[in-house]
Amino acid sequence: MANRVILVGNVGKDAETRGAVVGISLATSAGRDKTDWHDVKCFGKTAEIVADVKKGAKLYVEGRLSYSEYQKDGRTVRRAEVLADRVEFLSPKTARTEAPADSDDGIPF
Repeated sequence: MANRVILVGNVGKDAETRGAVVGISLATSAGRDKTDWHDVKCFGKTAEIVADVKKGAKLYVEGRLSYSEYQKDGRTVRRAEVLADRVEFLSPKTARTEAPADSDDGIPF
């Protein structure tokens, strides 16, 4: 069985580049009063596409779920992240590279 994840959401903060990997934080709605946050990692051409994405941009992300574990304060922490294969912009082009005027309001979308 294949491991596929499809998310549509808003970027919570500007993309972060670390070497050849670009990371984004994506907020999705999980009901009227709940927001879920997803760590998304992009590589290769996908990383080039999202390298300059800014907070507030709406994205479609398709990829696979990956888990990693590490030790913190004597306990094992399991972390999930999405390894993106495909990213599409759903917001206007200006929203991709410019922070929204009201970006300090604390609302993720």
